[in-house]
Amino acid sequence: MLKIVLPALCSFVPALSLAQYGPIETVKTAGPSIDIYYPIGSTLKNAFSSQILSFGFGPVDAVSSSKGRFRTGINFISASDHGNKMLLVPFSAIYERDFNPNESTTHPYARLGAGVTYYDYSFRSGLKKYSNKALGASGFAELGINISGRLNLYGRFNAFNQKDGVNFNGWSLGISYGILKI
Repeated sequence: MLKIVLPALCSFVPALSLAQYGPIETVKTAGPSIDIYYPIGSTLKNAFSSQILSFGFGPVDAVSSSKGRFRTGINFISASDHGNKMLLVPFSAIYERDFNPNESTTHPYARLGAGVTYYDYSFRSGLKKYSNKALGASGFAELGINISGRLNLYGRFNAFNQKDGVNFNGWSLGISYGILKI
């Protein structure tokens, strides 16, 4: 089922990103992101480390929008260490609001996201083994700064459903760069 659901979800990312709510603005871009994910739960810290690499794809620009707009994005939070593995794939609908509606090349922004996450993990923490493949809800709150419409620097809090009593919530610091005009 995952072989059908995940590609279908990924195919909606560009289509949903094109559906903008609000006035037409200057060039909009989307591109890859790289984050360092800091889990807050001790179970994940014991199984992996306090820093996990995350990759994603989504909106990058934060050009002036007086009413905000809706976008979509996807992330891949993956860790592997001493036979332990974890993959979280959150697919999110995103509401974005720019805080600097003038023509400046630097725009602070805020984003709120909510969506569905695919969980695939098998790891030991202490004496207990955790293993599951499931879907669950997720969300995030992000504050960042966009530079020249192409580069975002941001901090984000990621909230996930608990699975098997494991807290997957965490903070991330990241950078994204726009490579596609949308």
